[in-house]
Amino acid sequence: MVLRRPASQARRPASSTKSPIFLCAPGAGGGRSRQALLGRFGSVKHIKLSGALNLTEQHETRILEELLKQMKAASKANQSGRPIYLVGHSFGARAAVHLFARTDVRKQLPHNVQGIIAFGYPLLHPTQHRERKILELPASTRVLFLSGTRDPFMGDFKLLKGTLKKAKCKHTLVKVEGIGPSAADPSIAQTAIRLQCSFERLWKVNSLAGGQWTLALEVLQEMKRKMRPSNASYSATISACEKAFRWREALALLE
Repeated sequence: MVLRRPASQARRPASSTKSPIFLCAPGAGGGRSRQALLGRFGSVKHIKLSGALNLTEQHETRILEELLKQMKAASKANQSGRPIYLVGHSFGARAAVHLFARTDVRKQLPHNVQGIIAFGYPLLHPTQHRERKILELPASTRVLFLSGTRDPFMGDFKLLKGTLKKAKCKHTLVKVEGIGPSAADPSIAQTAIRLQCSFERLWKVNSLAGGQWTLALEVLQEMKRKMRPSNASYSATISACEKAFRWREALALLE
C-alpha cells in the first residue's frame, strides 16, 4: 500500500517559490544586453573570466575551475537556497556545456544549480566537432538553447537539431527570426518575448513536483496565449494535477 501526502500538505519545491539567480559567462563579443533580459525572472550576476577565452585542452581546466569557483561563491552567498542557472553567450555558452559535460567538475556543482541557458551557441566550426560535447551532457542536465536565424555560427539549425535528437540531456530549442549574433540587433525585443515563453516552460513546468497544479495550469494558459505548448508541457501539467488528485482538471487537458 502506498500512502500519498494530501494535496493540502504537498511539499512545494524550492524552484517553484524562489526566483532564480542567473550567473552569466561572457562571450568574446559581449552579450550582456541579451543576458539582461533574464532580469525579469530573477537576479543577474556577471562572471569574469581571466586570460584567453579558449576551450582547447591547454585552457579548458582553467576556464572551468574559474566558473566553478564563482558558482560556489554565489551559492554560498545565497542563504535562501534560490536556484542558480549558468547562462552563457557564444563562448560562454560553450564553456557552460563543457562544464556540465565534465564529470569531475559537474560533481562539485552546488546542489541548487539547475541548468544552462545558452544564447547563440557557436556550433559550427571548420575543424572542431563542437556537437560532440553536447552529446556528453548527462540526462540530469537541462539546457535552453536560444539562437537567431541569422547567426552564422548556427547555420540552418540542422546540425543542432540532429545533435539534440541523439542527446541525453533535457533540452529546449528556441529559434528567433531575424536575429544575428550581434547583441545590438534591433529585434532584441522579440528575443525577450520568446525567452519568456521558453524559460517559463523550462523552469516552471518541467520542474513541477508535489502537486503544484494551479501554477501548472496558469503557466500552460499563458503559453497558449503566446505559442503552441508542446506535448511535454501538457504531460507535465497533467502530472501536476494528478499528484494533487485534481482528476477533473487532468481529464479536461486530455480532451
